[in-house]
Amino acid sequence: MCKQNFTYCQRSTSNLVRHVKTKHPIEFETEEESNKRKLQVSRREESTLAITDSTATTSTAPQVQPTLQQTVERTAKYKPDSVRKRQLDEHILDLILLDMQPLSVVEQKGFRKLINALDPKYEIISRKRLTSQLLPSRYQEEKDKLICELKAVNDVAVTSDCWTSRSNEAYTTITAHYITSQWELKSSVLLTRSEGKRHTVENLAAELRDAFQEVGIERKVSTVVTDNARNIVNAVEVLMIRHHACFAHTLNLMVRSSISEVEEIKSLVKKIKSIVTYFHSSTGATNSLREVHERRGSKMKKLKQDEETRWNSTFDMIRSYVDQHEEVTTVLCLAGKSSLCLDAADIPAAKDAMSFLEPFYEATTELSAEKNTSASKIIPLVKILSKITAKNTSSLSKKLHELLHIRFGDVEDRTHLKLSTLLDPRFRQSGFLSTERAAKAVEELKGAVESVVLPCDHSKQAEELSTAPPAPKKPSLLWSDFDEEIETSQRTAATTLTAAEMEVKQYLESQGLARDKDPLIWWREHAKVLPRLQVIAKDVLAIPATSVPSERIFSKAGELISLRRSNLKKKNVDMIIFLNKING
Repeated sequence: MCKQNFTYCQRSTSNLVRHVKTKHPIEFETEEESNKRKLQVSRREESTLAITDSTATTSTAPQVQPTLQQTVERTAKYKPDSVRKRQLDEHILDLILLDMQPLSVVEQKGFRKLINALDPKYEIISRKRLTSQLLPSRYQEEKDKLICELKAVNDVAVTSDCWTSRSNEAYTTITAHYITSQWELKSSVLLTRSEGKRHTVENLAAELRDAFQEVGIERKVSTVVTDNARNIVNAVEVLMIRHHACFAHTLNLMVRSSISEVEEIKSLVKKIKSIVTYFHSSTGATNSLREVHERRGSKMKKLKQDEETRWNSTFDMIRSYVDQHEEVTTVLCLAGKSSLCLDAADIPAAKDAMSFLEPFYEATTELSAEKNTSASKIIPLVKILSKITAKNTSSLSKKLHELLHIRFGDVEDRTHLKLSTLLDPRFRQSGFLSTERAAKAVEELKGAVESVVLPCDHSKQAEELSTAPPAPKKPSLLWSDFDEEIETSQRTAATTLTAAEMEVKQYLESQGLARDKDPLIWWREHAKVLPRLQVIAKDVLAIPATSVPSERIFSKAGELISLRRSNLKKKNVDMIIFLNKING
C-alpha cells in the first residue's frame, strides 16, 4: 500500500498491524468488518447444524487469522491500467451521461462514500481525467461510428432549433434523421453549439453548413425541418435545401389563434388560468384540495398551467380542471374565493371545447413521435381534421376549419409530403383529399422515379424482374390463335410502359398495409422488387413532421445546464448531449 519496509523477529506482526491501523484506517476497518462478518456467518452455520442434527457431535475448525499478504491483496487499490479500474471509470461516465449528472459528482462526499462502500479497492476517477480524457475519447469514438454509418446513407433529413440556457447563452441544436440499409429509422444529435453570434441568416446558414461538413453529409441533406422563424427559413433557402415547416409549430399558431378569436372560449380559458394560477401560488389551497379529494375517496390531479409556446398545454389545463371541477369549487368557496368560480354554463362549454381540441391534441402528439415515420401522416391527418371541423357548427369549430384551410390548404402541393404519403403503404392514394389530387401525385411520383439512377446490380435485377419470360404453355390447335392474340396485346402494353411506370404500377396494385403496422418493415421486405421506389422512400419517409427532436434537447439541456453547473464549458455541453442521445 505504501511501499514502506519493516523488520520483524520471531514472526511477530504486531508492528505491521499497528502501522496498517494508524496509516491505513479505511483498509484496516474494512478487514475488521470482513472478519466480524465471517465470524458471525460461521457461528450461524454452527447453530444451524446443531439444531438440524442435535445427536451429531460437531467440531468447528479454529478461525485462521489472514496473513498480512492476504490483507494487502484484499484492500490494495486497483492498478490504473487494470481492466476492472477501466470498467468502473466507464460506468461512472455512463452515470453522468444517462442521468445528466454534473461532472463534479466524482468529487462529492456522498458519492465517494457510496463508491468506497461498494468497492474499497476502486480509486474514483478524478474530474480532470474525466473531462480531459475519458469524455472526449468516448465522444470521438461514438462520433466516428456515426460518421461511418452516415457514409452508407444517401439521404439525411435534419431538424434545427435555437434555445437559451440558464446562463443566458444562445445555443443551436441540429439533429439528423435517416433510414439505414436495414430500413431502421435512426436519429442522432449532430451538434449543440454556442458561437456567441447573432442569429442572422448568414450566421445560421454558416452554422448549418459547418455541421453538415463536420460529419460528411453536406451533399446528402435532403430536407431541413425548422419552425416558421424567418431567419432560419431564409438560411435554409440560402443553402438551397428543401425546407419543411414544423407541423406542430404551425398547428400551435393555428389553434391559439382560433382560441383568441372566439370570445367565449378566450374568456373561459382566461378564467380557468386564473384558478390554476391561484392554486399554484397558494400551498394552503393545494393542501385543501388534497384533503377534499381524500374525503371523497378520489385521487388529486395536478392543475396544469398554460404555456404560450405549447397550445397542447391549454388543452391539458382545461382537462385537469374539468376532471376535478367540484373539488376545486369547494376549496375556492371555503377560501372565500367565490369570485374565481366558473358559472354553471362554463363547464359544458369547457367540455365542448375539449371535444373540439382533442383531435388536434392527438394529431400533434402522434406527429411529434421520433421513432416512427411521421411526415407521411401530415396529408391524411389534415384531411381527417378538415372533415371533423366541417361537421360541427360551433364558433370554435368553424374558426378551426377556416384556419386549417388557410394554414394547410397547400399541403398537397408540397412534393416531399405528396411522395411520402404515396410511398407509405398504409395510405397511398387514399390519404389524399380527392382522387384528382391523388392522381396528380401519382404522375409526379412517376416523374421522380424516372430520374432515379440505379447502380448496375440493381438495374440488372430490375430488368430481370420486368422482362421475365412467361411460363411456356402447352400448344393447342383450338386455342392457338386466341393465345397469340393475348400475348401480342400484352407485349404491346408492356412496351408502352417504362420500367419506372411499371414499378409504380406494381407498387400501387400491391396489397395494402394496416394502419397500425410499420411501413419500414414493409419496405424491408419489398425493396428488392421496387429498386427505384425504395430510393425515394428512404428519402421522404425519414423526414420528421416536426422539429420536436431538436426541441426535446431543450429539456435535456435544462437538466444539464442547471444552477449546479451553470458554468459548464460549451464543448462539454456538446459532447454530453451528443452522448446522451447515443446512449439513450
